[in-house]
Amino acid sequence: MDQRTSCKISIIMLEQAKALLKAGKTEQAISVLDQHLEFVNPRSDEAYFLMGNAYRKLENLSEAMNCYLKALQRKHTNKYPKY
Repeated sequence: MDQRTSCKISIIMLEQAKALLKAGKTEQAISVLDQHLEFVNPRSDEAYFLMGNAYRKLENLSEAMNCYLKALQRKHTNKYPKY
């Protein structure tokens, strides 16, 4: 998959996760974000941030904190362009 296609897929998946979170479908949002991190962009600070929000909504504060920390680490080392 070329970088342009990867960027488009990334945007679509992140928007889908945001919509699921807004609709209260937190577990589904986590699933989409897991897939995004595994198959599209494992360095996505935004995906980890959204996942932190999802775990916070589920009151899993330990996992939320881990995701927020990963987001901060990747924000400083992310080699992908910001879309």
